[in-house]
Amino acid sequence: MIVLDVLRMADGPHAARVRRGMLFKIGETFCAAVPFAALYGALMLVFGEAPFGMGEILGLTGLVAAGLAGQFAFGVLGARTAFISGYGMMGDFRFTMMDHLSKLPLGFFTFQRTGALTTTVAENVKMVEEMFTKVVNEIVAGFTLPLFIGILLVVIDWRMGLAAVASVPLAFAVLRLTQGRFMRLSAKRVDVHAEVSGRLLEYIDGLRVIRGYGLAGAKFASLRDSLDTQRRVSVALEIQGGLGIMAMAVVLEMGFIALLMVGAFAMLGGALSPASYLMAMVLAQKFYAPITRSLMLLVDIKYLSLALKRVQTLLNAPRLPEPVEPKVPSNNAIVFDAVSFRYDEAGDEPALSEVTFTLREGTTTALVGPSGAGKSTVAHLIARFHDVTSGAVRIGGVDLRDMASDELMRRVSMVLQDVHLFDDTVANNIRIGRSDASDEDVVAAARHAQCHAFIEALPQGYQAPIGEGGAWLSGGQKQRLSIARALLKDAPIVLLDESTASLDPECEAAFHQAFKILAAGKTVLVIAHRLHTVVNADQIVVMERGRVVQTGTHGDLIASPGLYRTLWTDMAEPTP
Repeated sequence: MIVLDVLRMADGPHAARVRRGMLFKIGETFCAAVPFAALYGALMLVFGEAPFGMGEILGLTGLVAAGLAGQFAFGVLGARTAFISGYGMMGDFRFTMMDHLSKLPLGFFTFQRTGALTTTVAENVKMVEEMFTKVVNEIVAGFTLPLFIGILLVVIDWRMGLAAVASVPLAFAVLRLTQGRFMRLSAKRVDVHAEVSGRLLEYIDGLRVIRGYGLAGAKFASLRDSLDTQRRVSVALEIQGGLGIMAMAVVLEMGFIALLMVGAFAMLGGALSPASYLMAMVLAQKFYAPITRSLMLLVDIKYLSLALKRVQTLLNAPRLPEPVEPKVPSNNAIVFDAVSFRYDEAGDEPALSEVTFTLREGTTTALVGPSGAGKSTVAHLIARFHDVTSGAVRIGGVDLRDMASDELMRRVSMVLQDVHLFDDTVANNIRIGRSDASDEDVVAAARHAQCHAFIEALPQGYQAPIGEGGAWLSGGQKQRLSIARALLKDAPIVLLDESTASLDPECEAAFHQAFKILAAGKTVLVIAHRLHTVVNADQIVVMERGRVVQTGTHGDLIASPGLYRTLWTDMAEPTP
């Protein structure tokens, strides 16, 4: 039951508040039922079924006043507690989720659509928050008020009480029968909504490319198809939910008809007074309305529970295993020892097979090979985006799985092709490399990375905003900012996915000058896309189909027949 799921999710001080909020809501509904008891007493006075006097009138008036006062007090306390506990708990929950995401293997995000992940983290969590702050307490009230009114009905006349209650389980049964298709449609709607979010993000992010290649119509067609599917599923869901609610309401109201008939026969037989019959009819109207409302909320909460399920699935994603007793490497040499690796989604074909080589400390190793050879996978394994399937990757003699993640991240800097910049100032984007860096340190890193000149040319210099994703900067400027980050971090291991083919000669020269400063004295792995950029590497590892096929210097490899010489010849590049 969703209420139990909510209580299980609540922890610490929030758990007590959630339970207290529910108790306040029950108190509010009890007080809401008190005036009906006073009304029954008043009807008995009017119909002469009880002594009539000022004392009785004052007593009934006081009872109504007490009920209304209690309803107000419990209502205020309940709402305050529900909102404080709900928003407080979900605020903490968001921090917990962000902490969990930060501890997931980075490879987890490789196979996640950005739109689907954003939907789960933002919209689905918001829906769960609504569950805590509003819906659950409304359901609690919707069932406790009929409970108290049902007790009053039984006190008035047990036969009418049973007649009124008899339709409730039937209404539940009808609602349950209609829920199968509703839940299937709900699950589909959640999935389609996540897909639409992904399509929208993809379309917006790629709009320049789409328009540049004249694909606006084609790409919009796929987005339109997703939106049409979302519309059809949403309409079908509302119709299915509406039919279930209507059928349930009809069955529920049949209890009122049964109550009228049972009460009429009892009154005609002299077993029931007019005051009791009239009171039972009034109570019956108040009995069914909150049940109908609660059952409608249950339909909504069934849909919300799918959001809760998606959030829980994300929270259940396995974190990167951390060693119980982490070890610290003695140096920064990197060894691949018979490493094999396959992606779960890649089928039977391994990404790496029995890969063995060593990156000596303080040297530069270049990975070359055709597309799909496994070069990026090697870099990802060093950064522990994934754990190896077999074999081991070691830094300073320590298996990465025996190192604390923080220690690994402290030792490694990554300069990737796809530079991610935040919608912040230039200085703060560089300071990602070391959050406590002074302004002088930031400027020094920018100078070494050949960034200072173009940064100073910006209207606000280092305090200039660069837009989402660095929208106001060129590709070469973004890459040099990435090097500035790495320089500021000053990690002993550098992983570079080198791609300068798209840069103009001036930017390329500045990039290589900046990288030369960054690589000095460090253990460097370069994923090379153009062979002439790595001819001076201390070691070149040639890969093909996930295997190491050659290892050596440029001179050694060019002098021997093999894949490297073939690639060099095919590129038709003269030896520098």
